[in-house]
Amino acid sequence: MDEDYRAFGRFIETRRKELGLTAKKLADTMGVGTPYMSDIENGRRYPPEKHFDTLAEILQLDEAGRLRMIDLAACARENQLAPDIVGYVRKTDLARVALRKARKRGVPNDVWERVIEMLDEQYPDQGGEGGGV
Repeated sequence: MDEDYRAFGRFIETRRKELGLTAKKLADTMGVGTPYMSDIENGRRYPPEKHFDTLAEILQLDEAGRLRMIDLAACARENQLAPDIVGYVRKTDLARVALRKARKRGVPNDVWERVIEMLDEQYPDQGGEGGGV
């Protein structure tokens, strides 16, 4: 079984248990069946993007937790970006160019940290998704 798939499921299961929710209660609140929720937690299924906001709300995730959940969900599917950035990358040619150059050259994390710092300085968060590091 794909470990990335399981990491997403473990994240959901751990948070659900921290809140004292049963899988049935979580499934009912989301409007899905208990077997479906069990499949998600056990890495056999991947929830559609339409469930992310509801799931984040039910699990009482802060913005960092919501973004972590989205990233784990993307990792659960091979060759897929996190759903919250797919549209931006698709419509922004230079973002794709920059990412391809970075991949080809093996750009390390410290360079990306400087890019993020530059973005934060030049384009401060306007109350939207900060994303953080």
